[in-house]
Formats: sequence, C-alpha cells, structure tokens
Amino acid sequence: REWCELLRAYIRGKVFPIIERWCKRASSDRDEELSCALWAHMAFLYRNVRADELDFQSASVLILSQIFLNSRYNYGIDTSMDGASSKRKKRGAFKEEHGTMFGIPYTE
Repeated sequence: REWCELLRAYIRGKVFPIIERWCKRASSDRDEELSCALWAHMAFLYRNVRADELDFQSASVLILSQIFLNSRYNYGIDTSMDGASSKRKKRGAFKEEHGTMFGIPYTE
C-alpha cells in the first residue's frame, strides 16, 4: 500500500505537470486531436480517487476533462447527411498518416 502512495504522489507531482503543459501547448496550437488525448490521460490519472481523497486539483481535472471531451471529442457518431463526417475523415487520415499517438497503437 505504501508503494502505491509513493507512485501516486510521483505521478501527480512529476507526470501530471508535464501532461498539463503539453495540453496547454496543444490547445494553443489548436490541435484538438492531441488535446482530447491529453485531457483523457489527465482524467485517467485521477480515475480511482476516492471521495475522501478529492481535492481541488483532482475534482477540477475530472470535471474539466469530462466537459472538454464531451464538447470536443467525436465519439464516432455520424451527424452528417452524406454518411461520413469531416471530423471522422480527418481522424482517419491522421491515423493512416501517423498510426499511433504517444507511440501506442490505437487498438491498445
């Protein structure tokens, strides 16, 4: 249990600020694909926080990531009249060109 606490503290103290900085840069570059992936990763860091452990940062990340992803991420729902949304086409082209994000295949 102690090593879990140490690992959690390390991730939140060292890794989270790095992801947050990348997210700010992706947002300023208007890279929505990358921003969505980074917000999802930040939310993932706090996914198992118990109610008694919630603090301002963890609550903010969980709420803001949900708002950001719900408003910006295309969950594969086709809303166009011609049967293929432009965002989905753009994402498909990105996947074909890059194949992975963060060095991890999209199927993982």
